[in-house]
Amino acid sequence: MEEAKGCVLLVEDDEMTRKAMVRLLRMAGLIVLAASSVAEACRMLAAAAPPPDCLLVDLQLPDGCGSDVIAEARRARLAGKVVILSGSLLPPEAVGIETRVGADAIFMKPVNPRDVLEWVRAHCVCEPIPSAAHA
Repeated sequence: MEEAKGCVLLVEDDEMTRKAMVRLLRMAGLIVLAASSVAEACRMLAAAAPPPDCLLVDLQLPDGCGSDVIAEARRARLAGKVVILSGSLLPPEAVGIETRVGADAIFMKPVNPRDVLEWVRAHCVCEPIPSAAHA
């Protein structure tokens, strides 16, 4: 089995969710930057070189909206994919939100972290590397 290679910026204020997602993404071989607020995520975006291949962004954050992080990423010409992770919307309200805020996909909470990982593998990561078992 091959592991993914790439960098993900996860923006999630719920500590348990953030830690679980970070652990799963890292186990898959991804570099993970984790932020719990808009301000922290924007600082990470500004400092990241190269920029993340994918953003996983909660919409409701303590200091603003995840769409602000998405807008900042687009201003910085981030070419990667953007995924919304949100428990704040009811399904009828969620229709089309990814288009309105410039995201590529949306996952409603509670989200299965493995579903998110599979999406990231399919859409964000281009360079598979051999797993430790094959090295």
